[in-house]
Amino acid sequence: MRTVICSLIFLLSGVLAYPQDFDAQVERCLGYFTRGETEPFEATYPGLYTEYLKEVIPAYRDALLAVKEGDTGRALSHLSEQLDPDLFLDELATDSNFIRLHVLPEWHELMRRYEAVKAGYNNEVRLRLKAIQAKDQGIRLLYLNTGDGPVKDKMHEYMHEVDAESAAEVCAILDLYGWLGPDEIGEEANETLFLAVQHVGDADIQQKYLPMLAEAAADGRAEWWHFAFLTDRTLMNRGLKQIYGTQKILSRQPGKSYIVPLEHPERVDELRASVGLDPLAEELADYGMEWDLGEYLRNLPDIERMYRERYEALTGEHRKAVKED
Repeated sequence: MRTVICSLIFLLSGVLAYPQDFDAQVERCLGYFTRGETEPFEATYPGLYTEYLKEVIPAYRDALLAVKEGDTGRALSHLSEQLDPDLFLDELATDSNFIRLHVLPEWHELMRRYEAVKAGYNNEVRLRLKAIQAKDQGIRLLYLNTGDGPVKDKMHEYMHEVDAESAAEVCAILDLYGWLGPDEIGEEANETLFLAVQHVGDADIQQKYLPMLAEAAADGRAEWWHFAFLTDRTLMNRGLKQIYGTQKILSRQPGKSYIVPLEHPERVDELRASVGLDPLAEELADYGMEWDLGEYLRNLPDIERMYRERYEALTGEHRKAVKED
């Protein structure tokens, strides 16, 4: 569940379903952003991701329901499940929805278990990475819930600023500690190392840390699918063909969405399987796209043209920005 949720959000998928109460929080953040109220906006939007997870992850959602129904035993059982992916290690103790559980001996035992989990981590780094994760995912959730227009365009620019700041901080952590594994900082923080490097738009930075990520995946300190995504993103940011089929260009205009050209289209599912990814057809279906090798090859000249035009436009904008600076 954790990997599925994160991968959907950081890829900016348009197929996420949002809890009803979440809409009100999004509207509040959009109001701050639209009115240019920077301080309350920056204090609010990072919280979107945690609140979203609380409502869509079954164990937490079911624990909330159990408390409302007065079934404290079931609530505590569900909360214990969160120890496995180490979600909500810091948020649970302050969630007022569970205040009626605080008088129970089982609650205090659960809190001791949570503290024992945290005691095994480098918590200074873990908390820094969780704060980065909250901004990285929070701004993407907000972006996905913003209608097309000038506000969304402005938010897209803001998102790039967030990505650059996050990458700089994560790169400093990587340079100092190396690629820390889940046993050192927890699963959430470990995934944030990957997300921040994945989202930076600088292929040179991504290339720098790709070998470190490969070594970490080989040692179990990262996932091989992380390596596949970062490999393809680095290639895409250089205007080259991808290996694993993880990158696609999405458009609301029919016929304008396409998968970034593949280096080995005939072997793409074999390559994906080698890093633990599902067949390409299954992934593309989540985006309303289809995978047919014959059709891909027939359309390849048009795909390569659109891809080349996109890359040239992006690099042209970058050259202009550098010249103006």
